[in-house]
Amino acid sequence: MKRLLHVVSFTTELDASRQFYRDAMGLRPGADTPFMVNFSTDGAGLMLLAVQPTQRREVELCFESERVGTVVETLRNRGVEFIDELRHLAFGSVIHFRDPEGNLLSLLQPGSGAATSAAERKAHAAAKRGGAAEAEQTSLALADFVPPAHTGPALTTAIVRARDMAAARAYYGRSLSLKESVQSPMWVQYDTGEVQLAIHCDRDRGAPDRSMAQPVSLGFSVEDLDEWKHAASARGVNFSNVQAGLGLGAAAEMSDPEGNIIFVRERVSEAQLQRRLDAASATKRSNKSKRPAVAERPTATKREVKETAVTKRPSAKAAAPKRASAKTATTRKPKAPPKPTAPRKSTKRLKPRDRA
Repeated sequence: MKRLLHVVSFTTELDASRQFYRDAMGLRPGADTPFMVNFSTDGAGLMLLAVQPTQRREVELCFESERVGTVVETLRNRGVEFIDELRHLAFGSVIHFRDPEGNLLSLLQPGSGAATSAAERKAHAAAKRGGAAEAEQTSLALADFVPPAHTGPALTTAIVRARDMAAARAYYGRSLSLKESVQSPMWVQYDTGEVQLAIHCDRDRGAPDRSMAQPVSLGFSVEDLDEWKHAASARGVNFSNVQAGLGLGAAAEMSDPEGNIIFVRERVSEAQLQRRLDAASATKRSNKSKRPAVAERPTATKREVKETAVTKRPSAKAAAPKRASAKTATTRKPKAPPKPTAPRKSTKRLKPRDRA
């Protein structure tokens, strides 16, 4: 696995999504077909792929791979499970799999130009932009396409939400052998070429974050955030939130027509980002240490528990007097004297002499 080649967003509204990224976000499309639009963003492409309404809408992270067959066997030996077989198509050889969070990943060995380095691609693109006519992309492989001059924000990060940070780091680091370039308890970033892959775990925040409901978010960078926000607002972009903190700096948040969360931040180096994250983690630890400690209650002895139970207010059932047994009633309570009874009338029939 060499680099993150494509970030593919599945859409059932291709026209609306194309218009949003082209007109509102200010990106310039490179390839534009009835079923696919590819935007050049200084390296990896943001691809919009039309799907049927019944198909699951998600974001696919496509990694470029040399000798993809060998890489597949290596990943299988590490426990990676693929959801299909390696297919050899017109644009290259591709296979798909999912990470522990269920996000769709793929390996692609482009059909041609796979051996061309990133520096050679950039040099070739610069030469084309210097005077030669721009080429048109005829396949999904970026190696066959000379990107036009970039406009608008650059896609710099694909942000994967992780509920289990340890499991995500083990998968991307050990199983996929990606190299970590930025590390913090809530943000880990990998060196995956022009577009960095980041794992974001935000479970410690008190308020729910809307972006956490989105498995993969797109992170763009601009030179001046305020300037870009002003121009984007004039183009009709509605921002859902402008946030700062967590060590990531100020960011503008919005949604595309499919509901995908998008962040736009000012461009920072990895060293600057690492310093910000370290400072945010130190502040968080300091705030935790300043919280008043909760005094622990001493463990009560059996005698104290018994005395406490006696002093507690009895319940209605416990307050009712207990019914004494017959033996206890005889020894402790004298019997009440019997009540006087009226003499019983005789029912014997009187004889006549008794009547006289």
